[in-house]
Amino acid sequence: MGILRRIGRSIGNTSKLQRKYYLLTTSLGWLVVIIGALLIVLLMYKTRLAFGLPLGSASLEGRRIQFLGWIGVTLISIPVIFYASMVFVAGAFGLVMVLRGKFTMAEAGAYALYGEFPQYWYRQDA
Repeated sequence: MGILRRIGRSIGNTSKLQRKYYLLTTSLGWLVVIIGALLIVLLMYKTRLAFGLPLGSASLEGRRIQFLGWIGVTLISIPVIFYASMVFVAGAFGLVMVLRGKFTMAEAGAYALYGEFPQYWYRQDA
């Protein structure tokens, strides 16, 4: 099954989680957003310098190609950076859970790469 399909299914299953795991997942998700947003701002700053674009409100006359390249790099990088942030945060969390004996390595890997939750996190009525 494709990675996007597995992630999409995990997002859909979030509403079926027990309350404490729903809150935990939401908190980790916000951490992913914060880290991802900071990395995107850093990337935009660094690539703007690399493309030789002014940082202030200067004219882009004669720099349209560089500007379009900068926009392209940024747009391609956004989903990659957010996915990498998700893997980093969920992977670190999964590793902690493995060390505590709460996850198997397979569950930690599925949680880090696809956001798939362990079965015991789901509500009994779901």
